[in-house]
Amino acid sequence: MYWVVARFFGFVVALFYRQRLLDGPPVPAGPVVLVGNHPNGLIDPVLVMRAAGRPVRFLAKHPLFKLPVIGQLLRWVRALPVYRAQDGASGAENRGTFAAVHAALGAGDCICLFPEGISHNEPTLQPLKTGAARMALGAEAESSVGLGVSVVPVGLIYRDKATFRSEVAIQTGEPIVLAADWRARHAAAPRETAQALTALIGERIRSVTLNLDAWADLPLLDLAGRIWRDADDPAVRLRAFAEGQRSFLAREPARIDALRLRVLAFAADLASLGLNAEHLDALDRPLNVGRALRFAGRQALALLIGLPVALLGAIAYFVPYQAVRLVAWALHPDLDVVATVKV
Repeated sequence: MYWVVARFFGFVVALFYRQRLLDGPPVPAGPVVLVGNHPNGLIDPVLVMRAAGRPVRFLAKHPLFKLPVIGQLLRWVRALPVYRAQDGASGAENRGTFAAVHAALGAGDCICLFPEGISHNEPTLQPLKTGAARMALGAEAESSVGLGVSVVPVGLIYRDKATFRSEVAIQTGEPIVLAADWRARHAAAPRETAQALTALIGERIRSVTLNLDAWADLPLLDLAGRIWRDADDPAVRLRAFAEGQRSFLAREPARIDALRLRVLAFAADLASLGLNAEHLDALDRPLNVGRALRFAGRQALALLIGLPVALLGAIAYFVPYQAVRLVAWALHPDLDVVATVKV
């Protein structure tokens, strides 16, 4: 049933988002712990399934297993329950979670958890729990020969996560292979080793995610990246600009403030012309009369052919589309679960 569930929800999420799988190391065979950022509720696991390319066993809080539909879906994908103190669980139940994860990794499975511990709408990665590190190291410690568990970061970068047909980029990062040195460190100092591995996991997740000081920086960084217009994927370029801004802000805040004002002024100029950052991409191609006429002809033909189809689609889907918007408005969900409600 795993692939039935994965493909069905993968199809549904692909209708909602334009997805790009960025270049990154493939998820290896054997025991793997996938660790990712968690900005978008139940959408995030579906995208991780796509990035993994192999069956993934997710860790989910135990109360979800009691829900009629979600609980059955979790059992179909062989998810593992997490018993949390805030849900009234005992220490013995929590130890049972670790034992189940160790057994899964010992069998060569791929598991996934989001070490921030919560879905959120913050502009940067939140502090990580040590659970992922302790589970991976514990599985290694229980094996007499060592499993060689790989801890693989997965980054999800949404451009406007609550909006239908917005973009999301998915990227896997460099794996952390728990070889003999990690096992020796863990045997000597388990707590300190788990903390060190958690810190390294945080670095690897940050390397494949977008981390901002504030959401207000996003439009400016996006515009600056489009002005630069190199060959990188827009998500990669945006991440590089965010890292650059953070670095320069610490050293030369006055120059960053001046640059921000210049970009804001340019954005105002674009707006006065009825343009936005996306129109800058057209500057990569030289403009001449012949090209302009060809463009106008293609657009006119597309309008002539596509308008009747678009009108039929708008009429057919107007009611369900507006119904989804109404439900989302009525429930007033947090921004990190708006897309989950809509889907």
